[in-house]
Parts: sequence; structure tokens; C-alpha cells
Amino acid sequence: MQCPRCREALIVTDVQHCARCRGAWIANAVVEGRIAETQGRKRAHVTWERETRDSLPCASCGHAMETMLLFQVPVDRCGDHGVWFDAGELDRVVAASQERSAHGRTMLDAVVDLFWLWG
Repeated sequence: MQCPRCREALIVTDVQHCARCRGAWIANAVVEGRIAETQGRKRAHVTWERETRDSLPCASCGHAMETMLLFQVPVDRCGDHGVWFDAGELDRVVAASQERSAHGRTMLDAVVDLFWLWG
């Protein structure tokens, strides 16, 4: 897969990321699963709001992604495949989601478990 932002090959670890621009490609199921886990639910309760900015191609299928707000942070999302976080966006999503869940874990706790490489 190629980086939607700078077209470099993505590095595959737990998360596919770009060494050049520091963006990250994360599958929809992983994003929603982690959010559901922190919310103490079987399915995530996420409100995606449309945002306007130039579209990027999906790293998986190449079709134009929609810019959506996730915890009020604009990210690029392919409804079929995943979410592209530009450098710093994942950190902003984590910071914006500090509210404690019913289980006492923050979104930060769950994201750090999965995305330790961004530390």
C-alpha cells in the first residue's frame, strides 16, 4: 500500500504507517473496536461528522476518501477500508477523547495499547 499523502510505501507493523510523513493507516474495524472497548460496549458509538478539505485516495482501494471529524479532529476515512491519520491527528484524537469510560479506561489507554509506536 502507498501513503495517501506522499505516495511512499507504507511500513507494516501493528499499524501501517508512513516513515516520511508520519501518517498512519488504520482499518475501520480496529478504530471502531478500540473505541467500543473504551466505551465498554460491544459496538462503538461514534459520530462521524463531515468536514470539507481536499480528498485523499484510500490506501487500500484508491477511491477518494471523505474527510470526517472524529472527536472533532478532521481525519480521512474510506467507509469500506479504514482511516488515515496525518501526523499529529492520532495524538489529537487521543487528547480529545480523555473522558473516562464506564470501565475507568480512557481512549488514550486503549490507543496506547495498540499504537505504542507513536510514543
